[in-house]
Amino acid sequence: MIWDQYDTTLGRAIKTTAQRARDATAIIFDERNGARSLSWMDADEQSDRIAVWLHRQGIERGDRVGVMCTVRPEYILIYMACVKLGAVLVGVNALYKGQEVSQLVARTSPKILFVVERDGDRPVCDEIAEVLADGGGCRVVKLHTDQPQQGLLFDAIAETPTSEQRHWLAQRIAEIDPDDAALFVFTSGSTGVPKAVVLTHRNLIVNLAVQIRCFQMKADDRLLVHMPLNHVGAATELVVPSFLLGSSMVLIERFDPQHALDVVARHRVTFLHQVPAMYIKEFNLPNFEQYDLSSLRTMTVAGATTPPAVMAKMMEKVPQVFTGYGMTELGGFVTYTDANDDPDTISFTVGKIAPEFELKIVDDDKKEVPIGARGEVALRGDCCFKGYFGDEASTNEALDKNGWYYSGDIGVLDERRYLTLVDRKKLMFITGGYNVYPREIEDYVGRHDAVEFAACLPKPHDVMGEVGVLFVKLKDGTVRDTTAIEQFCVDGLAAYKVPRDIRVLKEFSLTPIGKIDRQKLSESVR
Repeated sequence: MIWDQYDTTLGRAIKTTAQRARDATAIIFDERNGARSLSWMDADEQSDRIAVWLHRQGIERGDRVGVMCTVRPEYILIYMACVKLGAVLVGVNALYKGQEVSQLVARTSPKILFVVERDGDRPVCDEIAEVLADGGGCRVVKLHTDQPQQGLLFDAIAETPTSEQRHWLAQRIAEIDPDDAALFVFTSGSTGVPKAVVLTHRNLIVNLAVQIRCFQMKADDRLLVHMPLNHVGAATELVVPSFLLGSSMVLIERFDPQHALDVVARHRVTFLHQVPAMYIKEFNLPNFEQYDLSSLRTMTVAGATTPPAVMAKMMEKVPQVFTGYGMTELGGFVTYTDANDDPDTISFTVGKIAPEFELKIVDDDKKEVPIGARGEVALRGDCCFKGYFGDEASTNEALDKNGWYYSGDIGVLDERRYLTLVDRKKLMFITGGYNVYPREIEDYVGRHDAVEFAACLPKPHDVMGEVGVLFVKLKDGTVRDTTAIEQFCVDGLAAYKVPRDIRVLKEFSLTPIGKIDRQKLSESVR
């Protein structure tokens, strides 16, 4: 198997990488006014020291350690320390407010929660510490941003472990089982309260070994990391390949199109992984063509359908463009397009299942449907998560006794066995007895030359039950009249799918990972 060439746990993989690529760059952190870097040898040593410190604080194998932080080296080092120690890293969105964090802490019971000192003008740690002052045994530790060389984490890194402590840690790393939990990653909560997905060392190494092959990732790659590290888009799809290969992670605290392109140019980034909205924002910069992107050899895109014009621009700029399909419960991608696929295939499908995994399309009775028929996407393989922490009912609903995971996504396979996604099962609405899938409408409208973003949501209707509301952001310089968009829908969609209400927005609110924020849009529909 492809993953046999790697160690069986992340802690052992990091040790192997640090020995093989001692002086190679592991982390570059670009702060606009300067950059600092760590070699793999330094990152390995510093994370060893954090692991020893965590153990002295009472953290044992299987205990949870929370991190609520922007994209910074401290997050990566704590991640490395946890997988060596056998602790479970619990990533918390740095944008969450106190009551949201309190809910997640109550659900996962971390013994320690590292919290970034501030994010911009927001005093994040002080705010969270106040809310969790009587938080049932969860200790809040400040990650200093104004003066990084102070605080408990810096003290831990500054203290040289004894020979006995080093021997103990080496034994602990050797004891970790591939089926031990490594990460809790919260679902996006798009269909309810976020659930804590339990991902094991085996899940992550199996999945990301396949991704390395399918995306043709290399040890000398430099990966731009600007997605939140509490999300699989960064925590698994970018960080774990770096652990396995010894490639370099170039960090910026948050996505900004100008900063991202500037960092690609200055640090000679080779691998760019983003959602379509990020590429669109970059391509729309008036000075986009002035950035030197010649170092890039691969762009990957996921999270939504990529408009054809955007895909064409991507393929013009780099030798290789890929997309695929995956989710938190799978630790990342499980389907992939091929480097030789045409632009429409990469724009409108998500490729085919990797040979190491299984995929089928099923009906409401969980029976497989023929090629060309729509149904729910079901998946099986060592990539599948262990369950939802503390939520047996949701786990049993998603995973059957034969190991099949029922994704809640509606899809269809073509004759090549390439998967096209139709929509989330729970986002579907019913108009006059017909099922309507918002993604299908959004994908179609996104092909219109004037449309930059599109999102379709339902609203109540006295006669039809529900009808579609289409939100669009039009490209600069295009007519603001929606008549052409209305006619485009009438010409290409069945009558029951045609949105009854089209609204033009100047900007779309986006989630931290760059997807359209449907929850905010839904508030304007009510």
